[in-house]
Amino acid sequence: MKSQSRYLHKESFFIILIFVIANYGRAFITKLPEFSIENIDELWQRLFYVYGWEIGIVLIVCSIWFGKKLTNELGLNKGFLKGFGIAFLCTLPMVIGYFLIGNFIPQNFTFSKLLSSSVLPAFSEELLFRAFLFGLLFRRLEWGFIPAAFASAFIFGFGHLWQGNNFLDTLGVMAVTSMGGLWFAWLFAEWNYNLWLVIFLHLLMNWYWGIFEITNNNALGGIDSNIFRFITIIVSIVWTIRIAKKRNHFEVNKKRLF
Repeated sequence: MKSQSRYLHKESFFIILIFVIANYGRAFITKLPEFSIENIDELWQRLFYVYGWEIGIVLIVCSIWFGKKLTNELGLNKGFLKGFGIAFLCTLPMVIGYFLIGNFIPQNFTFSKLLSSSVLPAFSEELLFRAFLFGLLFRRLEWGFIPAAFASAFIFGFGHLWQGNNFLDTLGVMAVTSMGGLWFAWLFAEWNYNLWLVIFLHLLMNWYWGIFEITNNNALGGIDSNIFRFITIIVSIVWTIRIAKKRNHFEVNKKRLF
């Protein structure tokens, strides 16, 4: 038992170490003048430089660690269309609501904008925070949901502090994004570790938020914008609970909380 416990501690330490390198390593390197992003002119090169680091590290480490089981361990092996379908239906209240109360921004409705502000952020963040950090700690090493989810959610929220305009706004952004991280982690676990579901949810929510200008739309948004986001969250929670009850199994249960 002691040897197994030591092994699990070593694996946990390794996962956290790789996460720290993937999440913070690029920021350290780009402080060096010769590696500054300001030296890169082409958009696709900038995007590769910004998101290639964390995506590349996670995929390289996991391919060495898991081999052919890479996609299975990260939740990428199945459910692409199912994940998109569920995410699209859950986020319908947002796109319909924003269409009715907001102003469409044509310049944000482009492929380059979709790629840079929605697709790559959603894929890289869900791969790193949900599949790698939370997923491996909770699913593989059997950490409790609360410590595993809070570890990823807190750092996820901390990484969005730049979106706040003042102290209270910053605290609100961190609280909202941290809760969003917990929500994504729970959905990821309950939908049989289908990473595509949370990727598409993250992607579509970011995209809808970006292509419509809503009244009082800042980092946190106003009541008029958040009410539709809240409906999306409620729809996803109710749907997930119904599915879990139907199969008579909750992946996150009392025994797996701590």
